Amino acid sequence: MERLDLGIITKPQALKGAFRVKPNILNLKKFKKLNEIFINNVSYKIETVTLRDTFVILKVVGIDTCEQAEILRNYHVLGDLEIEKDNNFDLIGYECIVDDKHGKILDINNFGSKDIMTIEFEKECLVPVIDGLISRVDNQNKVVIFNKQIFEQVAVL
Repeated sequence: MERLDLGIITKPQALKGAFRVKPNILNLKKFKKLNEIFINNVSYKIETVTLRDTFVILKVVGIDTCEQAEILRNYHVLGDLEIEKDNNFDLIGYECIVDDKHGKILDINNFGSKDIMTIEFEKECLVPVIDGLISRVDNQNKVVIFNKQIFEQVAVL
């Protein structure tokens, strides 16, 4: 298990302390597996998780009003999850290395058949995530190493 940045709180949802989270992870169903989250180094037990297309609504024990939820706006939500092999789980913000070029993963979107990474080198490029593209992920140092040959074949500069 690893404590990961699952997303950022964007705003309160309704009146009873629930709040919206803009996720940093692709598989939103992972939120359903959590029993607790961490916000600003404070542990919160999860009461409910509601999944939407592009965001998650969380209700946690101890946050019971819209005003309490508003205070959490822009805080990051951390959680302990198992990282699966070949999962583009929480790569947003990671440094990426392709041969001797260094960049940063800005975003990961899914427009249908494949996940698409937005990577910033000197300028932004789009890269579909296909088998063999990612050679290694170092979660401790937040680095992704790409297979140069595959990257050069699929990257849209």
